[in-house]
Amino acid sequence: CKQHGWNTTVYDFTWGGKQIYQRLGLDPSDPSLKTFGVEDKAITSTVDYVFFCDATLADNEKYYNSYVELAKVFNKPGVKYYYLVAYYNCNSDPGSIAKVEQILDKFRVQGYDVELVRWGQLAQDLVQGTYKLQGSSYKYSKTTFQVTQNTGNRHPNPLSGYMCVQTAFTQVTGLSAVGQDYSFCENALYGS
Repeated sequence: CKQHGWNTTVYDFTWGGKQIYQRLGLDPSDPSLKTFGVEDKAITSTVDYVFFCDATLADNEKYYNSYVELAKVFNKPGVKYYYLVAYYNCNSDPGSIAKVEQILDKFRVQGYDVELVRWGQLAQDLVQGTYKLQGSSYKYSKTTFQVTQNTGNRHPNPLSGYMCVQTAFTQVTGLSAVGQDYSFCENALYGS
């Protein structure tokens, strides 16, 4: 965004080990998990684009209700919502995009403007060889886009984050993200 002269602020609401419905106070087994407070609402009412993602999509109704509640929090008129389909979803559940589409169709019927960002599918296509980068001889593996020290092999590494941001930028703006610096992807400080 800076390269285009845009003044952009990114707010990151990431909750490791918890899912959106829990952080919105929708978990009947433990409502104390709610972490969205008054200070967050001062920020959320100014946001133009909301990107959301959950690692597990086992209960469509629960996630649909979460997204409706999320839309109440991020409620600026004209806000646009994007669901990030993660590599983990595509890798562990080939039907995940169809599941997300079912949830988002219900969300759209309620009048919300929401699109899929399929960065995880791009990573999956590279791993499976369905898609190849022109002029590249690199062989992608299942762990190319994951933190390899993690025994669960489901957390994205910096390369995944880079792909996610580039795909999201292109989807929102319609502009190419080619040429963005990615040297940080190999920095051991950020994991591998």
